[in-house]
Amino acid sequence: MYLYIYMGRVLYFLKTKKVKDMDEEACNYLQIMWDKLKTCGFHLTWLEFYVESALDVKIFMENVDELRHNVINLKFRTEKLKTKNLK
Repeated sequence: MYLYIYMGRVLYFLKTKKVKDMDEEACNYLQIMWDKLKTCGFHLTWLEFYVESALDVKIFMENVDELRHNVINLKFRTEKLKTKNLK
């Protein structure tokens, strides 16, 4: 019985969540549901790719945030150098 509940929750999550919704809480929820589903003993390799891809979005978004921060710093440095060269 629990198998169907966990399967339904994982499938619903994957169907309804968008990349922008994948925050820490969403990733933790998906990981917990996935771990519970795997303990049921069924062959789930067909679903594993989709779950792992959704969980990897968190890492991707963290990298995007870091890149945005680096771009802001580079723009600041560029402006600073332009100002310094004008003097």
